[in-house]
Amino acid sequence: PISDTDAEVTLSAPRPEADALVGGLIQIEAEILRITAVSIDGLSYSVERASHESQPAAHGVGSPLYYLESSVFVIPFVRDFFGSPASGQYTQPLYWPDVRVAAAEMTVTNIYGSSAITRRNLTLNSTLGLRTLSGGQLTLQVDGPLAIGSSVTPILLVERLQAIREVYAVVAEAPSGDSIVARVLRGGVPYADLTIISGMTQSNTVSGFGLPPLESGERLTVDILNVPSSASGAPGRDLTVTLSR
Repeated sequence: PISDTDAEVTLSAPRPEADALVGGLIQIEAEILRITAVSIDGLSYSVERASHESQPAAHGVGSPLYYLESSVFVIPFVRDFFGSPASGQYTQPLYWPDVRVAAAEMTVTNIYGSSAITRRNLTLNSTLGLRTLSGGQLTLQVDGPLAIGSSVTPILLVERLQAIREVYAVVAEAPSGDSIVARVLRGGVPYADLTIISGMTQSNTVSGFGLPPLESGERLTVDILNVPSSASGAPGRDLTVTLSR
């Protein structure tokens, strides 16, 4: 664990040198930190705390650490733009799907030189950043009364790399006497577990934050791990699992 004033972060395992570069940014929960030194064994970093106006905080053992990649966008302005009426209403859309933006920097350059850099964090929300996604959804369905089984839906092939916003399931007829437990698998590996409790028609919602993105060519399937027995009630019917993106 680290307190809100510690200047060193210890890892459970080393990362590739390309990830842990001096000057690079990392994120732990809502805090942005800048790496100032890397130990020889790669298991600890000296860090500058509370970068990009984020708030320093204590972080417990096992807190995930994210290495932030950077992208540069160059936006042109016409001469004498700043100070004109247009500058007060200016917006610039950026097409940047399937990312989570944790921090931003801006500087302005002209013939006289460059301005100071303004830095902001975007982590003070439930997803610890601004998720852009790409729109649409993937669905897996099984018709009729439900029963325990593997690969109960047709295989769904992922057509391109994409991040997932959330995963949830619904049934046309609620189970009674016990819960339905369904598991989404990607390439045979568990991805998200969903539970529809007795008397309900919708499951819990699993946030896509922290879930790995789906890779092009991966296969999605659904296993049903539990349904009410015929002796205790009804198993529910017509299951639809949705992965929104």
